Amino acid sequence: MASYANTQTALIVDHVPFFASGSIADATNATVTFDNLTERINIVCTSVTDGGTDALLVGVTTAGVEGTARVALTAGTSTGWFDCRLKQVVVRGGGSACGYQLMAVLGRNESATYPDITTANGFAGV
Repeated sequence: MASYANTQTALIVDHVPFFASGSIADATNATVTFDNLTERINIVCTSVTDGGTDALLVGVTTAGVEGTARVALTAGTSTGWFDCRLKQVVVRGGGSACGYQLMAVLGRNESATYPDITTANGFAGV
């Protein structure tokens, strides 16, 4: 445990929360970008207009979310918390308009210093 005997003159801010929410129309993409890299992230599909097999599609690149490198979330489901370093997340309406909420924990590393997570840069499954 930290000692409180001395003053803490240089506080370090880390593990900053980040929140975003919105809705996305069918067959359109929205990109949520982060100034700092994520440490943990959780994405929730809050609603799907038409129900059935329609889903919010989640990926890290536009090509991935429009292809097969994605996760499909039906209304009321989430990715759950997972540890990853990301500069951005791409969401897409899959079959109908979808609502989403994104919660992330951001670290101290600026995203501009991190490579793009793309297949062109040698990353598979994105």
